[in-house]
Amino acid sequence: MTSKPGLGLAFVALLLSSVLLPGCGSGDFRMADVSGVVTLDGEPLSNARVQFQPQRSGESIVVGPTSFGTTDSTGRYSLSTRKHGKGAVVGTHRVSVSTFDQRLVDPQNSDRVETLEEERVPARYRAPTELVFDVPRSGSAEANFDLQSK
Repeated sequence: MTSKPGLGLAFVALLLSSVLLPGCGSGDFRMADVSGVVTLDGEPLSNARVQFQPQRSGESIVVGPTSFGTTDSTGRYSLSTRKHGKGAVVGTHRVSVSTFDQRLVDPQNSDRVETLEEERVPARYRAPTELVFDVPRSGSAEANFDLQSK
């Protein structure tokens, strides 16, 4: 039996891509709507970025996309992903919250940055974070976090 050079490598590459990259399509992760309220010392935390990072479970190396949301003036947020739409992957997540924000003053001519918002969130709630949330299959409108500054 004869084979063309490189055919074996192409097959291996195809096989690996099908095993290692199952999460590339939008329907490959079970997603659920997630929203809630973030407070700091009992007061709504406005303009905070909330990030849900799915955690590995079992043998799978694919965990799914990170979800993001920004709180409004009442501390309310809802999550979405960059490519998979609204919600978060069903399962356990590490959750980080931050108010720090910067931007480049003149992106074309300088690397000087301007701070737009100071960090108001204690370090234990940012990366690495102590916050964990389990996203159920039915989703949750009560993914609430009452952060404490002390």
